Amino acid sequence: MKILLLLTWAACVFSIFYFSWVPSPELGQTGVLPFWLSEWTDANHNLRTAVPFLILGIVSVLLHFKKSLMLRLGILGAFVVESVQLLLPQRTFDLADVAFAIIGLIVGMVIGMLFDRNQHSLG
Repeated sequence: MKILLLLTWAACVFSIFYFSWVPSPELGQTGVLPFWLSEWTDANHNLRTAVPFLILGIVSVLLHFKKSLMLRLGILGAFVVESVQLLLPQRTFDLADVAFAIIGLIVGMVIGMLFDRNQHSLG
């Protein structure tokens, strides 16, 4: 189970950087995502930022990573991926994306703590 969680964590980190740094903000143009998912991401620009951070938060807690460190790294990462977009002609820095990323990470960490607590109480 731990290997699956580590792979999920790595996939989240990779997807955050990759999709934040593709040239176009329209992720459907990447050809990487299934049609239904690219349609949703292109219609929900800020919310799509929260989703991988939410998953990252859940998985980080389940892997027992230090919460304060993950929060600091998540905030730093959100600012880094948005700042690099200043160098991409079709992309822009969006403070709302940073906020959605941080909120997604915090909500994910809370969900992860609830899952972890239930897992320990059950067994």
